[in-house]
Amino acid sequence: MRTRIALAAASLIALSFVARPASAQASKTICNDGTTSEAVGRGACSSHGGVKTMGTKAATKTAKSESKAAEKAAAPVTKAAEKTAKTETKTAEKSAKTETKAAAKTAKAAPKEVTCTDGTTSKPGRGACSGHGGVKKPESKKKG
Repeated sequence: MRTRIALAAASLIALSFVARPASAQASKTICNDGTTSEAVGRGACSSHGGVKTMGTKAATKTAKSESKAAEKAAAPVTKAAEKTAKTETKTAEKSAKTETKAAAKTAKAAPKEVTCTDGTTSKPGRGACSGHGGVKKPESKKKG
């Protein structure tokens, strides 16, 4: 019985050291994207990239100033990225236009249908007229 009482007393003392003071729960949570949340614990910044720090008002001010500085630094990079993307888009459009023109030329050059030896017609390509005796060869003109 003495052992149980001693263990209960020791556990109560340990729990009193582990418990948080009420003032720590009043602080704001700072998210990775710079926003603040009144919520504490799990899921406090779930749609903001996670928790950066569980801080006080001073930490909140610091986080806001850091996020503003990051936004200012990212602005020139964003403009350069937009310009690069625009150039890449133009290049892609030009190459697509060139490919379209080349495909149109090859479509004009290739016959739309071939004649088989038995007189039927088929689409050109491998296996054309395979069940019809093969592709009919063009008649060559004899000199004479």
